[in-house]
Amino acid sequence: MRHQSTSLAGEWGGAILKNITETLFAWRTGMNIRDANSIQQIPALHRPVLIAHGTADRVIPFECGRRLYASLPAGIEKRWIEIPGADHDNVLITDFPIYAEMAEWMLRHVPN
Repeated sequence: MRHQSTSLAGEWGGAILKNITETLFAWRTGMNIRDANSIQQIPALHRPVLIAHGTADRVIPFECGRRLYASLPAGIEKRWIEIPGADHDNVLITDFPIYAEMAEWMLRHVPN
């Protein structure tokens, strides 16, 4: 949230935009947006996890994806795939063979 609002409105305007967005989200959903934190949900995972992240993602910074991956429990099988040059919305339509990687992962982990 902070990254997006700052990139749209700069440091000062981004802080205001973030606060307004958090307030509107809470008002409309009855939930604090901070409760939707992916890393807080990680300890509950007990299934294999595949994370594919574009190196040029402007929505979720690359380091945030790496931090999410690093926080996955040690006891589960996990896989990190970097998609060179991919942004947030084109991860699946680059020259990188992501479909082959995903298919192989699913064949090993998705029950019949």
